Amino acid sequence: MFMPKTPRTNKTIPREIAARFVHSYEVGMGLSTAEVSRCLGYANATTIQAIRRGETLPDMTRIAENIDKLTNKNGAVLNLHWLITGMGPPFVPTEINGNGGKKKLDIDDDIIMCLMSLNHTQQQAFTKLIQTLR
Repeated sequence: MFMPKTPRTNKTIPREIAARFVHSYEVGMGLSTAEVSRCLGYANATTIQAIRRGETLPDMTRIAENIDKLTNKNGAVLNLHWLITGMGPPFVPTEINGNGGKKKLDIDDDIIMCLMSLNHTQQQAFTKLIQTLR
């Protein structure tokens, strides 16, 4: 027996996830809509354009399957936890393991917990500060 679908009461959360995804590929990865569509294996950019407009959510399975293609200029991969919740860094560093594959590095938990405790305005200010140090 299936339960009936309940309409979402909070429509801002899906829009925020979509906005984070768009920000990650445009700003973090420097990709166009067409380029990210190809990275994710879409035949055309229609789905990504719908995500841009906030009409649909990114396909998390497709993103997870292609995570190695979703990197910033430093080779760090898109952080799915950040994508969904907005908490933590948008990208997490990777390293090559003994088998030639990538694995996540251990990041100091104290720093992550401190960054996660920042509100959205503080996170934006911190991001701007870090960007000026590059």
